[in-house]
Amino acid sequence: MNARRLTLLSALLVLVAVIAASAAPQSEALAEGDLHIDTIDGNDLSLTLDSGTSKTVNLYVTNNGDTPVALSVDSVSNLGDSISVSTKITVLDSANPDSGVLMPAGHDGNMAIIEITVSADAYSDNKTAVGTVTLLANSIGDDDGGVEIACPITVGVTSVFATGDAYNKFFGVFPNTLDAPFNSVWVTALATLIIWIIATVIMSEIIIPLFTRLVGARKTQEEKRSLTKRLTSMITVVMFVIAINECVQIVGANAGIAHFIGALSMVVYVVVGSLIAWMVYLFIVTAFLKGIDEAADVDGVDMSLLPLLKMIGKLVICVVALCAALSAFGVDFAGIMVSAGVVTLGITLGAQETLNQFFSGIVLLASRPFKKGDFIQINDTTYRVRRVRLMYTELENWDFDRVVTMPNNAVSSATLVNLSSVDFNRTRIFIYVDVAYGTDLDRAKASLETAGRKHPHVITDGSCIPPNARLVEFAGSGIKFRLACYVDDFNNSAHYAGQIRELVYRQLNDDGIEIPYSRIQVDILTDPMDYRHGDGGADAS
Repeated sequence: MNARRLTLLSALLVLVAVIAASAAPQSEALAEGDLHIDTIDGNDLSLTLDSGTSKTVNLYVTNNGDTPVALSVDSVSNLGDSISVSTKITVLDSANPDSGVLMPAGHDGNMAIIEITVSADAYSDNKTAVGTVTLLANSIGDDDGGVEIACPITVGVTSVFATGDAYNKFFGVFPNTLDAPFNSVWVTALATLIIWIIATVIMSEIIIPLFTRLVGARKTQEEKRSLTKRLTSMITVVMFVIAINECVQIVGANAGIAHFIGALSMVVYVVVGSLIAWMVYLFIVTAFLKGIDEAADVDGVDMSLLPLLKMIGKLVICVVALCAALSAFGVDFAGIMVSAGVVTLGITLGAQETLNQFFSGIVLLASRPFKKGDFIQINDTTYRVRRVRLMYTELENWDFDRVVTMPNNAVSSATLVNLSSVDFNRTRIFIYVDVAYGTDLDRAKASLETAGRKHPHVITDGSCIPPNARLVEFAGSGIKFRLACYVDDFNNSAHYAGQIRELVYRQLNDDGIEIPYSRIQVDILTDPMDYRHGDGGADAS
């Protein structure tokens, strides 16, 4: 009886345990169709890109099940070493979009976007790779390891350095159909190189000398030889570089070698092109300025502008050449421009005075208010221009025994008078002289004006005021007159002034007019007491 009760009690306990276990909540495993994966156009993952670039495609994953799902990218395989892939999962409408957890259907956050970024190596060859992006999905609370979902992806890479159809073709165009062993790519490349060398010799020895004789009819023999030498050097280098590039294409070199040789070739092309551009620019500018200078009908434009235009041409050509050479090696100009902007701002703030001098020099060279040898007056001081540079101007004093270096910003901002200007080369000089009291004033004035008119460089044609004299002061020993004369050359005005003074002296002597001078009477006394008595008794006597 007791044994039967014990058996029934045990069976009851087992039944209760089974019912409790079946009533406990359990996590459901993922079923087929719980996750829906698609692309934006409904097709398989597929993309094409150039070597050295990247592209991004998106996968859209939707949770149609009843439980939350943790989603991750497990692996990317079979695309090769030259192709790299990065992924990012973003859950839409979720408080934590980077969690990778998709909520059940009917809830916010049940959809995610997987961004797959594919990058091709810069030296990758032409290829098409078919790989697999493996996703791992696991229901929250399910410990069965999750479900792997394979998504095929096709990546096509187009190499920018690919040899294309030039493999084993003469000049990259004509196929090598010779019998063995002459059908080798090395035979094709060597034959192409030899033909290019022969063409270079013909170009250097025949065509270029003939060209220089035709276009250089007015050139001297030395100029023709110089032109022939420069053209021969540049064209020889260009043809050699072209031959090497064709040989690289013919032998089917890999993308890395093709890129390196192509970059070096681009540098050579840039250098040679810059030299040719400089020669053409210099020829055009020189011819233009010579034509303007000979015509003499355009104010302010003549051969004196050549140094400024040469400087601008060199600057522009060098900057363009440098940018082209750097671009051949894949330099990012966006970063360079940003850095250059920051550096330029710092230089501008820290070197305002220097930049002011530099741009003032450009303004002086372009506007040319004076030239070498001109006499100019800056702030009432007269100088002769010795040399104009970009940063400063060299000036000589009136006696030519001292050189004054003045910053260009000071020159351009000062009140400046060009005393040697073609339109205002004449200048006025003044001669001061005293005549004795009692002299006939009209006679003295006429004598001075006659002396002024005798000088050959005094202007008396009526284009300006003729020589004239005026009384300017009653001095202690005589009457002071000023003779004013216009002369036709400022550069020699000091010399002319001395000659006119000689004429004045002779004319006054010829007319019997006295030029007084100060006299000092000195009395020597033997006894100092005589001086005191004489001084004190002068009024008494």
